Amino acid sequence: MHARSRLFYLLVSFCSISFGLIAQRTIEPKGFDFQQKGIIYNTEWSIQPAIWTNGYSIAYAFGRLEKYNLTHYKKIELGYLRHPREHSQSTIPTQLSGGLKSYTFGKINYFFPIRAMIGTKHYLSEKSKRKGVAIGYLYEGGVNIGIIKPYMLKLIRINPGTEEAYISIEEYSEENAELFLDPLRIAGNAGIFKGFDQFSIIPGLSAKLAALFAWGAYDKKVFALELGISLDMYLSEIPLIAIDQNQPYALNFYISLHLGNRK
Repeated sequence: MHARSRLFYLLVSFCSISFGLIAQRTIEPKGFDFQQKGIIYNTEWSIQPAIWTNGYSIAYAFGRLEKYNLTHYKKIELGYLRHPREHSQSTIPTQLSGGLKSYTFGKINYFFPIRAMIGTKHYLSEKSKRKGVAIGYLYEGGVNIGIIKPYMLKLIRINPGTEEAYISIEEYSEENAELFLDPLRIAGNAGIFKGFDQFSIIPGLSAKLAALFAWGAYDKKVFALELGISLDMYLSEIPLIAIDQNQPYALNFYISLHLGNRK
């Protein structure tokens, strides 16, 4: 009888302690942070400077958080693209050039792609600590308007009447091709602001695929590193250089930094 009473009291005590622990865990979740998964955030924005294989860009993105780890966004991006064979060199000093001046031999146009993109980013990892790194991926696509601006050079010409040399600011053409590509007749670059009144455009499409590494991916601040590949395709060749073949597409690897905020 006493043995049964002891067993009964032991079972009651064990059940009481067990239910007490379960109730404590249910009512008081230990260390749960609702901000850890970004539940309270609905939107985010970020500024995204990037360095490309053959250029650079700056972008502004605005997105809506569908889930704590899934965001749909829109982005506008302004870039600068150069030909892989472009390289700067110095002029040959002459009385007219006034010393060493920098220019890009064979370059005939500046090219500024403006991309309007829509995309999705998805984080694969959940962080056990708020200061951890979340890993994810993103993909985006959209339209592209490429702005072509002539690359102007200061060329040394000879006045046929007086035999005197003078400086002429010109863009590349079939008529002056021989002079434009003669290092002895180049006095330097005329500057990026020359020739904007002669710009043209070329339409195209763009696509990106990238890996994403985010610090504080579910926090208020946006701070992430993007490593990816980008493809721009146009309706015609991009006229960048006169000494090599130009292509109607541009394939680049890039690295981008995301800096912004969520609310």
